[in-house]
Amino acid sequence: MDASINNDGVIGIGLIARDCFGDCVGWRGITINLPLSPEASEALAALRAVEFSLEKGWRNLIIEGDCLSVIQGILDLKLSAGVLGSVFEDINVLAKDFHSFKALHVFREHNVAAHSLAKLASTASSLPRDLDLNAAGDDERVGDKKHCFPMKRILLMETNWYSSPEEISGGSSSCASDIYQLGVLLFEVSCTPSFTYRIIFPGGFLSYEQLFCTFGSIEEKSTSMASLRHHVLPPQLLLKWPKEASFCLWILHLEPSSRPKMSDLLQSDFLNEPRDEIEEREAAIELRENIEEQELLFEFLLLLQQRKKDAADSYNEIISFMSSDIEEVAKLQKALQVKKGSSFSTNDDDSGSSGSRKKIRRVSYVKFIDSTTLVSASTDNTVKLWDLSTCTSRVLDCPHQSFTGHLNVKNFVGLFVSEGYIATGSETNERRVTTQAFVYHNSLPMPALSYKFSDPLSGDEVDDSSQFISSVCWRGQSSTLVAANSMGNIKLLDMV
Repeated sequence: MDASINNDGVIGIGLIARDCFGDCVGWRGITINLPLSPEASEALAALRAVEFSLEKGWRNLIIEGDCLSVIQGILDLKLSAGVLGSVFEDINVLAKDFHSFKALHVFREHNVAAHSLAKLASTASSLPRDLDLNAAGDDERVGDKKHCFPMKRILLMETNWYSSPEEISGGSSSCASDIYQLGVLLFEVSCTPSFTYRIIFPGGFLSYEQLFCTFGSIEEKSTSMASLRHHVLPPQLLLKWPKEASFCLWILHLEPSSRPKMSDLLQSDFLNEPRDEIEEREAAIELRENIEEQELLFEFLLLLQQRKKDAADSYNEIISFMSSDIEEVAKLQKALQVKKGSSFSTNDDDSGSSGSRKKIRRVSYVKFIDSTTLVSASTDNTVKLWDLSTCTSRVLDCPHQSFTGHLNVKNFVGLFVSEGYIATGSETNERRVTTQAFVYHNSLPMPALSYKFSDPLSGDEVDDSSQFISSVCWRGQSSTLVAANSMGNIKLLDMV
């Protein structure tokens, strides 16, 4: 960024935006009629650069200027009196909106493009604004390491590109030199890919949505930019854009006296072409943008329709699966109802003259022995072993083994398995069968071991018919069994 004040006190501000590869991504020229000092003008240029970056959505900013006092004022965060203090305060407030914010001092010879644009802004009532550009980048290497900060080399190349022939020869800079630098700037931004720009001058404006020519690489761009000093333009520009090429050659004339003055530029036919043609170009550009938006919207709607169709197909498939599962569950329920009817047993104690009352076998415990075998206890005096590996449907027709010998018709008497052994309890019935703990082996249907519970004080057998074994548990990886009855007595048994 840079600022310039002409003889009438008009301030011109030039802003050149570049990416980390040194390629121009935007520029702006601003004219201000305020009685400000050169230092205040430079500070105002820095503020406009910050605002320009926020407007474009750039959140990592490095400000470069050739006024050391302004750069120091931004970095030191010190408030000065008057206009400078107000501008520095605004910059510090806006800087909080950036992810990273830095300010660097550069020498005037490295700020040629912004200085030329600022001079142009101080002599013109309106200027080109907001050029959005994208161009190929470049890297540089130091030893075996690759660095993405080629700014020093880019600045040196830029200084060489924007230096007029008379300045290269050791002559002094003049207004004609500024005109030459303006021509270089016009050529550079006009040959950058993805470029659309408008230039507004008193009495007319230009609007281009096509490129004069494009560069395939940074080397090609460097060669073309260096050739401007020899009054040489790319062949494709001369063939396809003769009017624009003639305008560039006029501004880039080797003789300073043959270059146009600013007034000549403002009155040139190139900058004052008929308004109707410009409006037609604008209408064509707007129509094309509308068509592109409509096509994009149409593609979005097609994509949305396809996604809805895919979702509907997926839901239909899920519903189909669920329907088949529901049908299968209904069949299984019917089968279970039939099997439940066959599992009823006659209770002689509750029989009446009209027939017998039936009761359902209650399953009290189910435990896995391994991944394919489980054991269940029920109130029909049995413990059953089930082999899941032989199951061809979702219903097991019969157990692999039934264990009998214990008494269990009313209560939950516990169940525990360990290394092929199955421990369960029993009840005391009216025939004074004493409460016992039973141990089965999964290979035998009859008990392998049993233990009768006795009174813990007298040692006599308990004849209370309401007592039963309530819980059994094997000690991990041992032959020790813990059994407890409904009276709260706990026995620690060791199988020998």
